[in-house]
Amino acid sequence: LQELPTDWGGNPEHSLALAILRALAREDSRRIASRYARCSIMNTETPRGFLRSMFEISVEETFAAGHALRGYRGKCERIHGHNYRVQLLVESSQLDSAGLLMDFVDLKRILHAAIERLDHQFLNEISPFDQVNPTAENMAKYFYDEIAPQVPPPARLAAVKIWETETSAAAYRP
Repeated sequence: LQELPTDWGGNPEHSLALAILRALAREDSRRIASRYARCSIMNTETPRGFLRSMFEISVEETFAAGHALRGYRGKCERIHGHNYRVQLLVESSQLDSAGLLMDFVDLKRILHAAIERLDHQFLNEISPFDQVNPTAENMAKYFYDEIAPQVPPPARLAAVKIWETETSAAAYRP
């Protein structure tokens, strides 16, 4: 809008429309900025007011486990299993001296350790799923809670996504 002329050929209706558009754009900018000011990862403005670039890496690993959904009516209330796929998404605005956000090997090691205690188990008997329903959503949050504290700053675990099947997945983002 700043590149548009201040008035469109002297037509008062066009000038008024342009003034309204500019006011709406300013208000939108303030509203968006105030929403993201509360979110530390998004509050990365440069002196010119643009958000800094964010780097992302992800790793995936699979495991097999059984479960039965409590309080659910349907075939998933019965004991059944899945070949799960878990994806971690890590982000940072900075890279280390080697040009890495985080070493893939380290991130895979952390994920593998979290998966190891669930692999080839009946989830309903393993904490916290002996108390919390072992839904894909709750599992995504479980992996986030287990892994996030192990990601070295300034990187942070941005999301965990878990697939129960090739076409069904749940994600958790803090």
